[in-house]
Amino acid sequence: MGSINTPGFGGGGGRIYSSVNGLTWTLLETLNDGNRVELAASKTNPNLMYVLAEVGRQANLFKTEDKFATLPRLPEPNDADLNIPNTDFTRQQAFYDLMIETSPLNDAIIYVGGINMHASYNGGLSWNQVSKWSNNANMDDLNIPFVHADIHSLNFHPTDPTKAVIGSDGGVSLALSLPTSITSANSIRDRILGYNVTQFYYGDIAQADFEDGDEIVGGTQDNGSPIFLNATLGTGLSNTFDFLGGDGSYSAIDDDGQYMVLGYTDRFHIYLEYPLTNTSNSYTISDEDDGDFINVAELDSRFDILYSNSETPTGANSITACTLGPQSAQCIELTGASIADGRATAMQAAPFPSASPTLVVGTENSRLYLIQNSNSNFAKTIIDIGSPDFLGSVSDIEFGNSSQEIFVTFHNYGVNNIWYTANGGTTWSQKDGNLPDIPVKAILRNPLQPNEVIIGTQTGVYSTADFDSDNPTWTISMNGMTNVPVYDLDLRVADNTVLATTHGRGMFTGKFTAGTVSTANPEITQQMRVFPTQTASSLFIESDRSFTNVDIAIYNLSGQQVYQNDRSISNSRETIEVSSLASGIYFLKIQGDGMQQTTRFLKE
Repeated sequence: MGSINTPGFGGGGGRIYSSVNGLTWTLLETLNDGNRVELAASKTNPNLMYVLAEVGRQANLFKTEDKFATLPRLPEPNDADLNIPNTDFTRQQAFYDLMIETSPLNDAIIYVGGINMHASYNGGLSWNQVSKWSNNANMDDLNIPFVHADIHSLNFHPTDPTKAVIGSDGGVSLALSLPTSITSANSIRDRILGYNVTQFYYGDIAQADFEDGDEIVGGTQDNGSPIFLNATLGTGLSNTFDFLGGDGSYSAIDDDGQYMVLGYTDRFHIYLEYPLTNTSNSYTISDEDDGDFINVAELDSRFDILYSNSETPTGANSITACTLGPQSAQCIELTGASIADGRATAMQAAPFPSASPTLVVGTENSRLYLIQNSNSNFAKTIIDIGSPDFLGSVSDIEFGNSSQEIFVTFHNYGVNNIWYTANGGTTWSQKDGNLPDIPVKAILRNPLQPNEVIIGTQTGVYSTADFDSDNPTWTISMNGMTNVPVYDLDLRVADNTVLATTHGRGMFTGKFTAGTVSTANPEITQQMRVFPTQTASSLFIESDRSFTNVDIAIYNLSGQQVYQNDRSISNSRETIEVSSLASGIYFLKIQGDGMQQTTRFLKE
């Protein structure tokens, strides 16, 4: 077993243990200044094992042939990319991309992955580059396959170790012939068609020009800020394109349909004229390293201002406000004690008519500030509108029907994560209700039914039909989605289309309607009992009140219905047989006769 440092304690990494029973462990090795450790064991020699470890933030290779009595260093691959040092083929990302495997038929054949993949055919004495992530200088002459940067895993074919499946930040690749990959560009192929696992951080849907398809943009983990043009939602795969690749961040489309903003790491944003044509104008709004890796930002379409996290020359927190023109941007830096006090983690521009812009900022240390005249460092005023009961990091801010109505969420455990004010922050009400103790990432109100509110959480979308209650009743609202973190919720006002941006399953859309809200009585709903929530064969349903002809359905995590039946429910126990279902998480949905309830259960 290889270890890794414990966050918050900074210790425990760089260690290798062994056990013959899984109950007691013997420390075999401690690597000086070591952190993450990956192991590759010989399938034929019990004394032989390869070690790939993060040591001093770099990747080091070792090999033992005597059960760790000795552990000599091996030479490392020298990646051809001129941006990757010859002393560290992971480019200081050994904490993240670190893969090692050895052939099950030949101990001398080893594969390692960092930014790219490398192979040794002599037990690690020398190395050949197997893949390249781009045609950067010095790699452009290599006749080897393209594989997306950041290699995480390699699994050999069960009967033919010359073939393998490779996992990277780009998804899945199939190696048709690993031995020939060092000289053949076609020996590894992408296998990602329909593999919808993109990790988005932000998303936005165009408010105009959607009659011929939807325009969507979003920032992703290591897959750029892709743009969907004229996507016909619900009909299958859609093509996207991206300017730069790498890690995308806050990206948005102007409400008037004149331009879009593409975001990348730190404080790097691009202005792109929209609708897009071959002659569309573009320019760099800002390109500075004083932002966060995935930097918080906000586009105020009314005043054409892009706000983003930054720092002063002395390292104090600040917010840069860039007024966007058709050819260039004019940027100023908003500073002050309140802004410097805590890093902004959420921003929202006020959408209501006014002579000057207003920005609401939530911070990592539980503060909420209203910044008036937010396009001027000298004329601005900053008002603390938060609550002393706030605890944690603000994840989202949304306005209601006026500047007095504000919804705020936090993404923490063990705290109240949903807050609401109807008087501009004078008083606040917490709205967690029966929500499980999970982080909340985003919030959105149904404009057609103000008492219906949806939230994006660490485990999918929840909704409530009684938000004005002191204890709202929240229910899972999957509707074709799955149990996945939802980082962003956006509303297209014209037709009430909702864009849900997930970190792991791409993007989904749905619609608010006037009839969406359930009329279920919360007191009645709570009387419906479903048990056990972990079973190998049967579920039982009973209620203190009789319900006639209710619809009972079971859905898997992909949103597919796997069971349906209509029956009556009372205090006589009803049995649902689930023994034929595959093992996994499911959702039992009961609705009808004035009630609706969803219960999650585990089929063993």
